[in-house]
Amino acid sequence: MSQEPVSIKGTRHGLIIRLTENQDFSLIKNDLRTKMEASRGFFRGARYTLNRDATLTGRQQEELEEICREFGMVPGTAAAPNPRPRAGVSPGEPAFLAAGNLRNGHRLAHPGHVVVLGDINPGAIVTAGHNLVVLGACRGTAEAGTAGDPSALVLALHLKPVRLAIAGQAADNHIFQSTPPGPVAARLKNGRITLEPWRRPL
Repeated sequence: MSQEPVSIKGTRHGLIIRLTENQDFSLIKNDLRTKMEASRGFFRGARYTLNRDATLTGRQQEELEEICREFGMVPGTAAAPNPRPRAGVSPGEPAFLAAGNLRNGHRLAHPGHVVVLGDINPGAIVTAGHNLVVLGACRGTAEAGTAGDPSALVLALHLKPVRLAIAGQAADNHIFQSTPPGPVAARLKNGRITLEPWRRPL
């Protein structure tokens, strides 16, 4: 599976914008702008570091930094460049990070995983190709697995959406009338969406 030209990860020190090697610069530049525009200002004020696997000229780096500044981001040192994972430890997968609350009229769509650092309020729509994680309340429309991934989940600290769907299968809203307390995961099982308290995998 080909990697995205740009992936964005959040750390406690800020954001890491990783540029994939062997990608045409025009693709990297366009993908970065697309992700910034899709965020609708959620990255404004965030510190970022360009973590480069791709080889860039000085002018190309300036162009990417100019895009980041255009959307209100601040250069920083989010992490040491390109840390190598320890042997036998999975490095995880890239995800699109939306930092802030999504309000009525906001639409966010991404072909991979999506992490929302805030609430999805009624009238907001978030669509993820794979998993959708909401570190807040999900009260709007949440769709996961739109890339045809039936194993995708929607995880939220509080789950009471207007609409929830996984891999095209919509949930019966009656299941949200008795949502378990605490973090809840919605999964597709035997053609139906079920809810379960989130348990951290061992």
